[in-house]
Amino acid sequence: MTPICRFIRGERMTIKTVDRKRLWGRSGNRCAICNARLLQETEMGVAVILGEEAHIVAREADGPRGDSPLTAAQRDEYSNLILLCPTDHARIDAMPTGPADYPIEPLLELKRRHEQKVHDALGFDAQAQLNEENWASLIDHFLTRIQLDRWGFFSGNLMDPAGPSMRNDDRKRMADLRDWLISRIWPEGHNHLRELLRGIGEVINDLLLLLERNSEDNPLMDDSVRLAKDYKQLGRWDPEEYKRLLDDYTYNLDLVQNLVLELARFSNAICDAIRAEIDGRFRFDEGVLIVINGPTETFEFERIRPEFRPEDYRGRKHPYPRLEEFKHERFTRDGWLGDKPAGADRP
Repeated sequence: MTPICRFIRGERMTIKTVDRKRLWGRSGNRCAICNARLLQETEMGVAVILGEEAHIVAREADGPRGDSPLTAAQRDEYSNLILLCPTDHARIDAMPTGPADYPIEPLLELKRRHEQKVHDALGFDAQAQLNEENWASLIDHFLTRIQLDRWGFFSGNLMDPAGPSMRNDDRKRMADLRDWLISRIWPEGHNHLRELLRGIGEVINDLLLLLERNSEDNPLMDDSVRLAKDYKQLGRWDPEEYKRLLDDYTYNLDLVQNLVLELARFSNAICDAIRAEIDGRFRFDEGVLIVINGPTETFEFERIRPEFRPEDYRGRKHPYPRLEEFKHERFTRDGWLGDKPAGADRP
């Protein structure tokens, strides 16, 4: 698919993926006023989007046509957006003439008539457009459930040098996300993205199972669990048993932390796929997820950018091989953590 670069003026956009997909697709990538093409291709084969997602009722009450009972969220919805070229966008918002010449109802009618023309035009595939909108809706629901904006807090608890921990509300949220992914009816197309979403569900499942089987109430944080420290509960002098329990704890700690890295790899790969296939601006400003490990043996905090390499797929639809294989394969990942057993060399 042709890569996309967006040029959207103004503040950071909070428009949902599904609303953006509806707006551009139903407008035929053309300005609703002058019908100018808003998607152009450079000599390098990169599609440059020149259109602007204009608000009919302004985001702020003191903006163009801003005096409205619409909520802040409703002002960013498809029903309040119109796709325009930069010239027409400037014209309808220019104070004081813009709002007077282009009040709310005539703008809504302009949008309706333009989209009807696009719908009636030869070559417009309504089913394909609906399919893309369904994908965009799935992405928005996924983003709401996984809460990538809380990644630093969530991963920080699991990477805590005092021992991996997870709040009970995060455990429930991740379990709900896992079940939601399993139960999806996937629209057609975007096969790579679909497999990545399936893969992240498997990683979440194995992380939750590992904690469920090896957890205890966390005395350092209310309403949370941590990786069980059975070696501290031995209650008798038994050096061999103490070492065995400590080794088990260290092994599980390393495995949890590598599952956190795998979760970040999948999240970054999913965002890459969404940007490449559906929305070129998806989480562009936020950047990729990182994992902070430390303090290390040198008392430093290591910042890891977990991403998949082509060889991580190994001919599979997605890189995660399920837990038993991952216990060995994790040492082949870029940026793995923990003690590597003998024979587990990097490729």
